[in-house]
Amino acid sequence: MGVLDPQSDAWLASVQEDVIDPDRVIIDRHHHLRAGNGPMKYGVAELLADVSDGHRVKHTVFMECHSS
Repeated sequence: MGVLDPQSDAWLASVQEDVIDPDRVIIDRHHHLRAGNGPMKYGVAELLADVSDGHRVKHTVFMECHSS
């Protein structure tokens, strides 16, 4: 397999974090939302996928959006 382009979906999918302590409550304090297409896009759908991957993220506190 060749070197993955860090701007690709394959690069983003190449690492999956193990859930070490699924009972620990996490308050994730900072997210950057980005409009666009491909791996540089990080919107509400991507945020929801990240906070529902097995870690116990109960709250997010700050969201910032530089689009529209």
